[in-house]
Amino acid sequence: MSSFCFNFSQKILKLISLILFFIGILIISFIFWLRSDESFELKLRQILFSDPSMGPPELIDTKIIFRQTFACCGDDDNTATYNYRCIEFGQPTCQQLLLKYFNLIFISIGIFLTILIFIELLAIIICIILLCNNKREGQQ
Repeated sequence: MSSFCFNFSQKILKLISLILFFIGILIISFIFWLRSDESFELKLRQILFSDPSMGPPELIDTKIIFRQTFACCGDDDNTATYNYRCIEFGQPTCQQLLLKYFNLIFISIGIFLTILIFIELLAIIICIILLCNNKREGQQ
């Protein structure tokens, strides 16, 4: 009976490692998606600031909005005009943008660790239940 518990626990551990593998892939793909979104915004920003006429036609009319959006996270200009413009348009500062993405990454890591601990606790509980059942069957 102990070999049954051992084989069953091995299968549970393989299943847990497979689940964790897929969760890790999801987290990595989410991080890559965030990075690609940031690189797209950076390219768009460079196009619109260097030569707005080279931007896509649907964005040429909105180049002022993009300039206002990206101006607040630029060269850390702390003049009154800079602060007033950022507050007026409700744009986040560089620190707020970075904190947003760092918090998102930390939340993702926290969720991953919570799931990991939960699955490991389930595996321990299942093994204890199987061992108890095996001992009861051996006593009868």
